[in-house]
Amino acid sequence: PLGGDALVRAQSALAAGDVEAAMRIHVIEIVEVRSSVARLVALLPPVRRQTRLFGPGQIRDDTNLESLGVGIERYGRIDRPVVLLGGARSPQHLRDRLDALAEVLPNVESVVVLPRQGHLAMVFAPGKVARVIERFADTVLR
Repeated sequence: PLGGDALVRAQSALAAGDVEAAMRIHVIEIVEVRSSVARLVALLPPVRRQTRLFGPGQIRDDTNLESLGVGIERYGRIDRPVVLLGGARSPQHLRDRLDALAEVLPNVESVVVLPRQGHLAMVFAPGKVARVIERFADTVLR
């Protein structure tokens, strides 16, 4: 399961209009980023803007993922080429999930773990993320 009680609390915070509290719960308790790091990063103006913009969608995504229940084997039916992207500084449970997906997906083109990056690589290293996607697209669309 993805969120459990933490997700329920994040949903409540969001319903009360406190997007930042909902995302703090998401980042610290669901994603498992160290609270000191999460609180420091949350002070950065670009992250605060992103939180306000994308927070409601993130909690909806968490809710939708939670509603699927446990059942990684279902991903074994995805027969399209896939690139799996993670960050070397991401919490271990996210790397474990990435590895589990790599085991069941039948057509993994590559597993890329970006050095010195974490769960927010798309914010802190968008060029690196874009290059991974570009290489994957070049390979698959040839």
